[in-house]
Amino acid sequence: MAHRIDTVEGRSRLKARTPPYWQKLSTGCHIGFRKSKGTDGTWLAQAYDSSTQKQTRQSYGKLDHLPPHQQFDAARKMAEAWFEHLGRGGSTKIITVRTACERYVERLQGAGAMTNAADTEARFKRWVYPDKIGDQALTKLTRKAVEDWRHRLARTPVLTNPHTDRSLTRERSPASLNRDMAALRAALNSAYDNGEATNDSAWRVALRAIENATNRRDT
Repeated sequence: MAHRIDTVEGRSRLKARTPPYWQKLSTGCHIGFRKSKGTDGTWLAQAYDSSTQKQTRQSYGKLDHLPPHQQFDAARKMAEAWFEHLGRGGSTKIITVRTACERYVERLQGAGAMTNAADTEARFKRWVYPDKIGDQALTKLTRKAVEDWRHRLARTPVLTNPHTDRSLTRERSPASLNRDMAALRAALNSAYDNGEATNDSAWRVALRAIENATNRRDT
């Protein structure tokens, strides 16, 4: 191998340049490192589709929140997840949970379900967009991340009358939690159905509805 990017020592010997240094992981799949001045650099992945003869790249940034000796393995793990996503027929464009929710609202509107779209969008604005899960890429979404969101939501009190006194709250009921989870679950399933995600394991169980919840509306 002419240039080593899988070791800290190898990357330290590279000359700074705009074109990335590439390392092959498998046929048509490469991980790259674009060397900057000093020891810094950014990580990338590149996939080649022989049927279209097109290359697609995904950038992962510097990964400088990790020690240098862990960066290659982290970049490789993300790249392999992306390659698997593409191999399952997934979209080459990676979208976030928020984007998936926004597209789901647009699909509801396009189908003429305006009331449902408005109610669903309101739930997203309250519980998804302000939360860190909204910035999560679908291809990197984990069951733990979804479960953590569910637990945060379950602990969030409900306004007893949001149109008047916004200071009066009470504990969120299972029925309320089910409705808010159902909105996110529907958006993620819609993304899955449209090839924007190729695996639903992150939310299939994590967003499962609570059984025997009351039907009384409290949100």
